[in-house]
Amino acid sequence: MSRFSPFNVLIVEDDAIAQMTLKSMLSEMGFKEVFVSSSKKEALTIIENGKIDIALLDVFIDDSRVGIELALEINEMSDVPILFLTGSSDSETAEGIGRSRNFGVLEKPYDYDSIEKRLAQILEVDR
Repeated sequence: MSRFSPFNVLIVEDDAIAQMTLKSMLSEMGFKEVFVSSSKKEALTIIENGKIDIALLDVFIDDSRVGIELALEINEMSDVPILFLTGSSDSETAEGIGRSRNFGVLEKPYDYDSIEKRLAQILEVDR
């Protein structure tokens, strides 16, 4: 039994290859269920259904900072921990991320070990 097996995770990523790769990694880690969305609207519907224990949000969706907007809306409706995924380190992105209650940022490109380590810290599960 995986240390992540009690948890459901949501990936919000608009790049199909990144989405598929991340879903594969999280499934391999043993998450109970891996939900995937490429839009803010779909992600909010999944969150509203109350099945998510942690959300991984790409900052840029469709070339705008939709991930930050989504995080702020998630913060208003739930206590779901948020981990941002981004390849951008500009000050506007950093400021936007700072406005939300989040559990950090993983810089792209990320790897299996860095994601696993960060998720274990956030979900407070031992190896």
